[in-house]
Amino acid sequence: MSSLPEDAITVIGAGRLGLCWALCVEQAGYRVKAVDIFPTYVEAINKRTLRSSEPGVADMLGKLAPDSENLNACLTVAEGAAFSKYLYIFVQTPSTGGDRHYDHTHLNDVLAQLNTLRVRDKHIVICCTVMPGYCDHVAPSLLADCTNVTVSYSPEFIAQGAIVAGTQRPDMVLIGEGSKEAGDHIEELTMRYVTNGKPPVHRMSAGSAELAKLSLNSFITLKIAFGNFIGDLADAAEENRKRYAASDAERDDKRRKVDKMQIARALGSDSRVGLKCLLPGYGFGGPCFPRDGRALAQYARTVTTASCPLDAGIADTPGQANDSHARFQATQLMAAADRAIKCGAKAATIVFDDVTFKPRCAVPIVLESQKLTIAQIVRGECEHTVVIRSPRDDVLSAVKRDFGTRFEYWKLAEDTLPSDKPAGMAYIVADDELLPTEGDGVKVRVPTNTKLGAVAAEDPTSPLHGPGKSSELSEAEKRGDGPSSMPMSFTK
Repeated sequence: MSSLPEDAITVIGAGRLGLCWALCVEQAGYRVKAVDIFPTYVEAINKRTLRSSEPGVADMLGKLAPDSENLNACLTVAEGAAFSKYLYIFVQTPSTGGDRHYDHTHLNDVLAQLNTLRVRDKHIVICCTVMPGYCDHVAPSLLADCTNVTVSYSPEFIAQGAIVAGTQRPDMVLIGEGSKEAGDHIEELTMRYVTNGKPPVHRMSAGSAELAKLSLNSFITLKIAFGNFIGDLADAAEENRKRYAASDAERDDKRRKVDKMQIARALGSDSRVGLKCLLPGYGFGGPCFPRDGRALAQYARTVTTASCPLDAGIADTPGQANDSHARFQATQLMAAADRAIKCGAKAATIVFDDVTFKPRCAVPIVLESQKLTIAQIVRGECEHTVVIRSPRDDVLSAVKRDFGTRFEYWKLAEDTLPSDKPAGMAYIVADDELLPTEGDGVKVRVPTNTKLGAVAAEDPTSPLHGPGKSSELSEAEKRGDGPSSMPMSFTK
């Protein structure tokens, strides 16, 4: 390999993920050259004036002097390749469907540029999601004119809106090494920027890592889907119990309730199962989980043969169950609105708060948001008004770009209603105790207890009972380790 310094790292693709990773690596003591194609963006990185909604980016970049050699950006792959023998690639690989599923166009272009440069003595590390087989079959053909070059695969397991935190505190590290030297370097670099001790490191072939990445995310979605299925089953069982109760007293007896949260916590207490990603709530969404599951199923279909028959159905199951769960929740919302009108309300408005792909997301990403999926079903199947409520302009704008006038939009904080609210309107708020209808004060509740506040309000013995408790969760509880864990359908 070349004589370039060991502490020099090149990051090709300095978008949201690439820049966050570069900043973490720089903070760990490396010198980083970031490559991107947009001149104003590169200039903003170099002048330390870049503004980003991703938590931690502005602070980390602001701590660097404009003339610091520890991190700077450039516009060409050639300059990046000359800077280091370690080239980490973070370009986008968007979903396309079909046999490829992921669009490798940008990644192919980077490798083709490296081939045109006839680079030698380099370790190339692909960090963006690819279809299994890419590193063994596609990458080598694109680098045919290069000399002494290895290709490794080491994807990050992070969530948009918490990239820095996810990078610095991974549950595990996956390294598909192109050579032992490359694997040693990736492991050493990772252990220098992580802040949660020494997470498990799994080193394997690049092909194994490609399949492991999709499999892990798909398994998590399977667990989320099963947890939500059990939750929906418990809700249906509870409705059935009430229907055939011998008396009103028996119907309202809390001790007889079929309680999905108690069921989930009991299942999760078994070490073979675990509570993470098991509690009932919204389904999975966002930029990673849905597409990785679809990609795994598609890959299974492409490699199945008469001698190795595979049924891709198990990989398809989480997505199908996710769709069914969304329809179940939409039906519950519409039924709640109908009940409100039967109780005397003149009309009903169904309100959705916090509609980003994960709760309280710092960035306005609404891709495959399950709340918006449910809102679409409701809007398409009933006459009730559907409102997206948020105090954030960026979130409302993101929803409007995708859905236009399908919904009404309120720039208001949660639990706030317009000052000109019409008389006799019932407000059905997903996940929350519903506001009283005008007139008789009847309250209705939507049985989709994603927020712990709804669970606590129903169960006075809950440790979360009381005002404000639902937002006072420890990080352990948010991860699913606490006794009153939140649903984890938003974790990547």
